[in-house]
Amino acid sequence: MKDSKKPNNLDDAFYLDDVQSIPPKEYFKFIAGIVNGLPVKVRSWHDIGCGSGEFLNYLRGIFSELSVSGSDVSDQLIQVAQKKYPDIEFCVEDFTAVRGSDCSQRFDVISLLGVHGRFKYVDDWLPQFISQKKTGGYGLIFDLFNPDPVDVAVSASKSELTTTQFDNTYFNLVSTTTVKKKLNSMGLKANFYRFEMPFALAKQDDPFRSWTIDLADGRRMLTNGLGQLFDLYLCVVHE
Repeated sequence: MKDSKKPNNLDDAFYLDDVQSIPPKEYFKFIAGIVNGLPVKVRSWHDIGCGSGEFLNYLRGIFSELSVSGSDVSDQLIQVAQKKYPDIEFCVEDFTAVRGSDCSQRFDVISLLGVHGRFKYVDDWLPQFISQKKTGGYGLIFDLFNPDPVDVAVSASKSELTTTQFDNTYFNLVSTTTVKKKLNSMGLKANFYRFEMPFALAKQDDPFRSWTIDLADGRRMLTNGLGQLFDLYLCVVHE
């Protein structure tokens, strides 16, 4: 994928309906379990695109002596996070832009969960993400990846709109091949771990919300109103 200066359209209110406290999501447990097996004592963890802070609150209940912090491009979500968890450090930041002095630290673990599928081009986010990792630390990227060597760019617009709008992009499917190639050029490596929902998800009214289908071979995959069929993976970046 080539570099691009196209706006990434990250600042929307899509998640403002999901700010209530909830039981830990299954992928929270999945990610924590993998990190527990890493050969490193995790002392600092920064979550990019932290939303209302639920993942960070979960982490500090799992890992002892862990300092957590988060950032998000949405000032509305950060305000919600600060109100819910005033003892966690949050800041408003577009991580693809030049970093401000108030968000310039590096961390043992950095995470980007459910975000990179909005970007069409890997150069628009991967180097900037990695720049926040300490030497010897780990980067965690969780979302859609294509295990086949094909990069897929997706634009979608709800039919209910008066005018078709393709400005916001979601569910872009970068290949594991492209990610590994880019990381190798930076002197880094990656391992991919497939996540499978342990239970079925029902179809909802919002066609941008995913639901599960069961395949003939017993696997459970995700789909959505875009007519896609996809898997979720955790990419663990290391040296």
